[in-house]
Amino acid sequence: MCYNKVDPSKIEQLRVRMHKNIDVICNRVINTSEDQVELALEELEDRIEEDMLDSMHALYQNDDQASTPLLLKEQQELRRRVQRPTLESEGPGVQQPGESFYDRLLRCFQKMLQRLQEIWQDVLTWVKEKAAHLCDTVKAIWNEVKSFFSSMEQLFLSPLQA
Repeated sequence: MCYNKVDPSKIEQLRVRMHKNIDVICNRVINTSEDQVELALEELEDRIEEDMLDSMHALYQNDDQASTPLLLKEQQELRRRVQRPTLESEGPGVQQPGESFYDRLLRCFQKMLQRLQEIWQDVLTWVKEKAAHLCDTVKAIWNEVKSFFSSMEQLFLSPLQA
């Protein structure tokens, strides 16, 4: 199996966008009330997810100009898997007694990073399953082709052996 090298400039573009998003959100958090922290971090999470999806799509499209673009069905499934659930089962919650604003901000940020990691681990698992299924399909087709040509070889050799 061969692996194409990822274009470093695409990764750098993602890194620059993520840094810019962090700067924007940090400026908002500094200039906003404490109750807006979670909202600002949700916005950051949405921006990061969108940037990662855009980068992944761009990398896939540029990987091989002859490759088939992701089917709409797969694009929608990928977006569905990446979207943050609308109902958070256990968010970071309100500020704990004795907890400073920055401790709460750090706790919310860590929770966001944990969610992003879980989401992208799920995406990675899904991609691996799709790739494994594709590999199995290609192997099955290849085995049929080999079997067919082996049969043809036997057919062509049988008059010569008689």
